[in-house]
Amino acid sequence: WGVVGCRQSHIRVVRAVKEADAVTIVLEDDLDVDADITSKVPVLIDHLPKDWDMVRIGNCWERADDNIKVFDGIYKTTAHWCTHAYMINGAKGAKKWLAMEDIPEPTGGVDGAIQYNAKVNFHSYTFIPVMAVQIGTKGDISTSGKKDDFHKLEKPATKAVIEMMSKTESK
Repeated sequence: WGVVGCRQSHIRVVRAVKEADAVTIVLEDDLDVDADITSKVPVLIDHLPKDWDMVRIGNCWERADDNIKVFDGIYKTTAHWCTHAYMINGAKGAKKWLAMEDIPEPTGGVDGAIQYNAKVNFHSYTFIPVMAVQIGTKGDISTSGKKDDFHKLEKPATKAVIEMMSKTESK
């Protein structure tokens, strides 16, 4: 039932986005982000196609060659797996995203419902390389037990903080 609960949590958040009608970043609590995310995302947002409804800041098992490049670092998605970090384009994107509530079988998870929505005029993009990865869950571990290469951050924030703290402690 964790999948259903997760889906309901995302639905509540996206309903709030619809009411606020503001571009919103949704982050789950089990992730790490690129230390430079605050400078990278605004630049990419400026180059998103006007039709965007959702942009995934983090994704799973996707490579650039699996998607349609629209700008350096921005790809029209062909698959929708993982919802640990994404942006919704205000009420416009939220209304389309919430259309998944009508999908009768909630057991497929929120990402499966988004995959379904993408087939009905839902414009979803992804940033590659990713700027957010799941940590501490099985979701970011491949079947071989090794970290999936697609999930490597260019500059993990947790690593940057640890390095900063170690320099501070040595003074």
